[in-house]
Amino acid sequence: MIIMVLLKAYDEPDKFSKTLTSYTTNYKKYNGVVSRLPLLKQILDIRAASIFASWRTKGSSDKKAAEMLDNFMGRNGEGFREIMSNLYKICWICGDAYAEIVRNKDGDIENLIVLPADNIEMVLKDGNIDHYREKNTDIKFDLDQIFHIAYTPRGAQCNGIGQIEAMENILIDYEQMIHDGTAMYALMTRPQQIVYTTTDDAADNLKIREALNDDSKTFSRTIVMPKGLISGSIESVQLSMPLQPSVWLDRLQKEILMSCCISELMLGAGAVNSE
Repeated sequence: MIIMVLLKAYDEPDKFSKTLTSYTTNYKKYNGVVSRLPLLKQILDIRAASIFASWRTKGSSDKKAAEMLDNFMGRNGEGFREIMSNLYKICWICGDAYAEIVRNKDGDIENLIVLPADNIEMVLKDGNIDHYREKNTDIKFDLDQIFHIAYTPRGAQCNGIGQIEAMENILIDYEQMIHDGTAMYALMTRPQQIVYTTTDDAADNLKIREALNDDSKTFSRTIVMPKGLISGSIESVQLSMPLQPSVWLDRLQKEILMSCCISELMLGAGAVNSE
């Protein structure tokens, strides 16, 4: 029997509004997915390290700009490269990353302080960003006080679209398959036996089941059984697994890698050598 599943496209507006409104990322939700899946963390770390492996300044004030960037200390002593790498990771996860711009007495930028993405509201007016503010406070930031990175925005929207949000359905299936596959393999590797008893009394059979309970004690305990309750016939059962979780898991993993534009080789996997 073949079961057909009807898939329907659904509307997804690009969050554009002419009226005064606000937008906040859902960093906590999508960062939780990255925290649970080591594959995603590795992909994110590799992408950030590759993009910000080096940097250079250009133009008539390149030396002054390079000196200014070299003096950035960020939060907890982060250098400019670590600050940008950190911001990239945040916006890749949830779509938007924010850093407070710190200026010296002459008005020149002297530092960037990374802010919690899910604690910053983007206030929109007439389809443009009017200002930023901290959630549940009166603290307001003008546009020139915040360094904002929006990851791959589309259409007229001002907010970015995080990669985790775009892959949410695939990642849910992948995580579920890891848990289900582990449970299936654990079940299949446990010893399975059929014990034939000489009684149909429910209480007697329950006592026999408890005495033979295979709870990691099969080979280390002495079982005392009343004579005549077991016929002596014990049949071992070899369970087979018609479904192979690894096959579907590999398929989902390939979908994740393709969605992130990254190869297995970069993750230390794959059977083909490459320069």
